[in-house]
Amino acid sequence: MDVLLKNIIQRKKLFAIDISPGSIKVLEFEKKKDIYKLKNIGEEEIPSSTFIAGIIRQPAVVVEKLKIILEKKNPKKIKTNFAVVIMPDDQIYSQVVSIPKVEKKKIYEALLFQLPNLIPMKEDDIYWTYDILSEEGEMYDIVVTAVIKESADSFIETLKQVKIVPLAFESRAQSALRAITLGNKEEGEYILLDIEKSVTSIAINKKDAIQFSTSFYFGLNQILKTIGEYKKINDAEIQEYLQKDGIETKDEELQKHIDSLFEQVIQELTKAINFYGEDKISKIYLYGETATVKGVLEKIQKSTKVPIEKAKSNIRIYPIPQWEKHEQISPYIPLVGAELINKIEKNIYINLLPQKEKSKAIRNYFLNFSLTTLKLLIFNLIFLSFVFVFLYYTNTQDISNINSEISIYQSQLKNPKYKGVGSTIDTINTNLSSLQKIYSGQYQWSYVVSQIANLLPPNVHLTNLTIENIGKSGRFIWQVSITGTAQNATQILALEKAIVSTSDFSNLTMPISNFQKEVNPGFLMTFTYTQNNNG
Repeated sequence: MDVLLKNIIQRKKLFAIDISPGSIKVLEFEKKKDIYKLKNIGEEEIPSSTFIAGIIRQPAVVVEKLKIILEKKNPKKIKTNFAVVIMPDDQIYSQVVSIPKVEKKKIYEALLFQLPNLIPMKEDDIYWTYDILSEEGEMYDIVVTAVIKESADSFIETLKQVKIVPLAFESRAQSALRAITLGNKEEGEYILLDIEKSVTSIAINKKDAIQFSTSFYFGLNQILKTIGEYKKINDAEIQEYLQKDGIETKDEELQKHIDSLFEQVIQELTKAINFYGEDKISKIYLYGETATVKGVLEKIQKSTKVPIEKAKSNIRIYPIPQWEKHEQISPYIPLVGAELINKIEKNIYINLLPQKEKSKAIRNYFLNFSLTTLKLLIFNLIFLSFVFVFLYYTNTQDISNINSEISIYQSQLKNPKYKGVGSTIDTINTNLSSLQKIYSGQYQWSYVVSQIANLLPPNVHLTNLTIENIGKSGRFIWQVSITGTAQNATQILALEKAIVSTSDFSNLTMPISNFQKEVNPGFLMTFTYTQNNNG
């Protein structure tokens, strides 16, 4: 099922959703070669009480804000209802484990046995999945990731109310890692330091996956509250103060309060560095709402020798979003990474969407596909019917008019003064007979085209069609030759079967060269069409 869903994700147009304390953000762009064209970017603020401890506590508020975002043109409206959803890191557990190579279908059972040692939660309280990072040597390197059910279920129920179909749930850290490492040639392991409005997460990667993450409560809101209470100023004045001075101040008492806020960040960061080894961590990437505040990076850098830089993405988005113009991309890093989920090759992603929701997403996809195909087929049938009726009516009317004129002329020619023009009449009759055959040929050509159009399987396209009358003694027998392309040989055989099963077509032949190319083969078919009761 996961393989099928991955293929669907690669084919579908998706948009990314990030619901976090204080705001809802969405992003959609499409890839054209190495350029990413911005289709929609939206953001709406939500009260902090709406989203607590990774769970949507007030779904009605989120639904209202999502509807506002989906209705806006930023610069265009979002037309797809399929999405990749970013899950909060404090609700996710991740662990990389090595196991001896077994049959891939038995990996799940092997991991299930070890699950209590990998994830510190009861199996009934989580949704979990895995992906293979490496198959080198005698062992599999596998990343096991789990999300708390209550958190995931709150997202599912909320999105259902706005008819959004999630195809993937992904951790913020995993999404951010994709955005940061795309086009990044640096090797080694990184620390991803995400300081949001009220939650801070520290994650460490192994290759293309997150092998460790931890979260705790600290962020921009605590800084704003501390400055506001100490200075006794309102929110607007706090923002003005931060833009001017940042978190470094000449007021020693205030500076002590601010420094104490960062103690837990520095302690947790130091723990992670010491556990994995300072020599193994090549860089710390800082992002999130708090990363945009003046002086934050510099303060954390003082506590470690590992270089720190603000995270950025190496992709080019046009038109350039406002946050990129002002180098305020930090809060949007996970969103960019999530939207890249189906736009880059060699992409590892850990889809935490529950199995029952994966099944629903697959059914929804095929239902939409079937409805779209049916609408297209009905449109083509209606169009071809109009063409057929028009040609038939026009040809019949022309012949009827000509026959009426012949009758009139024949009556007039009985007059003695027109004697001697019999040979001229014979010539006219011969020409009219030829004209009638031409019209009949047009009708047969239209009929054959409409029949073949109805028989074509999906993704089979014609490039040429010829029809030649090979009948004798006035019989209407036509030799039809078609050439075209298909995605594979199976589709060519399906077209052959459809033609052979049609009563008007017979004697089908095709060369062996139709099956020499496995992918996107060209084909040639020749068969006979005999006019029965259709014309």
